[in-house]
This record gives sequence, structure tokens and C-alpha cells, in this order.
Amino acid sequence: LCWYYCEVNRARGRKRWRIDKRLKWITWKEYLNVVTELKKDVARSIEKNATERAIAVAYQRYLVLAFFSHVPDRQRTVRELELNRSFLKEGDRYVIRHGVEDYKTGNVYGERP
Repeated sequence: LCWYYCEVNRARGRKRWRIDKRLKWITWKEYLNVVTELKKDVARSIEKNATERAIAVAYQRYLVLAFFSHVPDRQRTVRELELNRSFLKEGDRYVIRHGVEDYKTGNVYGERP
């Protein structure tokens, strides 16, 4: 892979890649609109009596993006959430609780709120 990368660089004369950032990124408002649409998809799935799997997939897509719109954390943290361990129900809402073993400096700082 390294050899191939070097060959590509040689072939293009080591010119910098030109990437139009407008094509790669969306605004925060656009992101929030996507989250809103995914939430509507969940409701539509339930209304049309979709299979449990289809509803679960719709919820999963929505929840992952919704997490990142509210919880400024690393992708790894979200991927490793476990129900009733690090993702807990408190009253009528769910919270994320990071234990000492859940993040790199846990042994220094202890449990995160």
C-alpha cells in the first residue's frame, strides 16, 4: 500500500490534492435537519407497521446521529455504549455514564459524569 501511494504521488508530480470542501462538509443546520428527518423516519416506520427489524434499524440510524448532535464525544464512546452499564435509564430519560474503564485517562480522573 505504501509503495502504491508513493507511485501515485510520483505520477501526479507531488502536486497537492485539490478537494472542494463544500462537497465534503455540511453545515450544522443541515446536520440537525438530517437528525430531524431520521426521527420522522422512525415515526413513519412505526405508523406503517414495519417489521421490528426495520423499526430497530430506523431507531439506530436516528440515535447515532442524535447522540452526536447532543453529546460532544468520540465515536468510540458511542460505539461502545452498553445498555444498563454505560447507557442508563434515569427516570424518563437515558444518560451516558463513563466508568473508569471506559476511557483512556479513567484511572487518573475517575468516573465521568
